[in-house]
Amino acid sequence: DVVRFFVGVEGTGERYGDVSIPQGELYFSIPCFGSDPDTGGFQRLSSKRNCPVTVRMIGWNTGWRRMESRIVGTVHAVPLAEAKEKEGF
Repeated sequence: DVVRFFVGVEGTGERYGDVSIPQGELYFSIPCFGSDPDTGGFQRLSSKRNCPVTVRMIGWNTGWRRMESRIVGTVHAVPLAEAKEKEGF
């Protein structure tokens, strides 16, 4: 199973190397495993690998005008306690 969500962003307005983030949404896809039979929810998000963060844009790369997902970065899911320890907040 995969947890998928998006966050609205204002965009970068400029390029950083070959990357720019357009105004719109950043899409996250994080694999998860284990289910809680009482709630039907997931117990853990995968933290074994980085997960893609993408934007969706109209592209012509295939010769056809279509909606494409383009990776702009990755996110690594860790337990909140571990994140607080690493980041010091």
